[in-house]
Amino acid sequence: MGNLFRPSVVASADTDAGIAIVVLGTACTAAAFALFASLISTIGAARTSIITYVAPIVAVIAGVVVLDEEIGPGALVGLVLILTGSYLATRPSSAPAPPPPLAPALPR
Repeated sequence: MGNLFRPSVVASADTDAGIAIVVLGTACTAAAFALFASLISTIGAARTSIITYVAPIVAVIAGVVVLDEEIGPGALVGLVLILTGSYLATRPSSAPAPPPPLAPALPR
């Protein structure tokens, strides 16, 4: 890792790779931000925050598909916990609706 920051290594980096990193970084970040903002305005901030809990699931699936990784028992338990928690956080409340507020008393 120490060789990564030596000037000779940095100077030999391909310009196209640097441009690709910048474009992908800014475009992907902008797209994710726009999608997140759209979700907040559509379904609200509380439900949108649940999306962040799904990221590990996507990472495990990508690891299996792209990198040919194996899913271990810990990943399966984590998957079940994440999905259960996400469901519990987004399900409709079973509590009864609060009574409507009382009308303010009129002065006599």
